[in-house]
Amino acid sequence: MAFEEFLEDGESVLGSWYVYLILELRAGGTFAGHLIATDRYVRFDAQLELGNVKTGRRDNLLLVGSGKHLALPYDQIASCEVKTQFFIMKNLVVTSKSGDSMTFRFGVMSAAKAQEAIDSRLS
Repeated sequence: MAFEEFLEDGESVLGSWYVYLILELRAGGTFAGHLIATDRYVRFDAQLELGNVKTGRRDNLLLVGSGKHLALPYDQIASCEVKTQFFIMKNLVVTSKSGDSMTFRFGVMSAAKAQEAIDSRLS
């Protein structure tokens, strides 16, 4: 998988899912890519450049490499929850301790495994 080039030495992948990332602050937008839960970070590897996603309060996000990869350390995550939209659309909402939220849209696929992987690393 292409995202493995961004992993740190000894970092292991707990799971990966193809999703849409929805950002809603000033530098918001919708980006297709892979959500990757590792033992150290929640990562997102976008198909296209993410632009300036650090606008606003996103100081806790690490923009890695070519501007197509985000990393959020687990110690910066306040909560992770699955929300259903329109009765069938599954969204995983990851909220940082600074109050930012990132919505990962799974569509009709279950987001439960991703939530379990992330929740298992939260203190």
